[in-house]
Amino acid sequence: AAAGATGAYVAARPPPPYRPPPPERVVVTSVQPAAAPAPPRRQLRVIPTPSLKVDPACHICSRSFTLFTLRHHCENCGHSICYDHCRSRRALPWYGRAGRGLHKVCDTCKEDIDTGAFERRLAVSQGLDPPPAEVPPPPAPPGPGAP
Repeated sequence: AAAGATGAYVAARPPPPYRPPPPERVVVTSVQPAAAPAPPRRQLRVIPTPSLKVDPACHICSRSFTLFTLRHHCENCGHSICYDHCRSRRALPWYGRAGRGLHKVCDTCKEDIDTGAFERRLAVSQGLDPPPAEVPPPPAPPGPGAP
């Protein structure tokens, strides 16, 4: 007991009872056999960054560059493009820019990068096996009573 300011004794509180932490929840899922690891692919070599081309008009829509239509450059192909066609940003690891954020690319290069076409062409040009192309799933079979 401790002495209070008035000299009266105040009983000390007992410590709270010990409660063990709750057990961790374990989620059991079905066990599936491990797939055989894919054979390692050779990495693409870093290639030089393309030189920036100074064109008088947009490479995609042919709009002339003026004081109000500014020239931008695709960092993947180097072509001059207008703002309407350079709004996309993508990672460009084949130029040694891995981990350096996203870079401005034109609409044409964006499609090639997103579909993997650019990486496949680059692998073939370097004598490597190209990565597999994205294959769309087969169409669903027609239901009963379909013509």
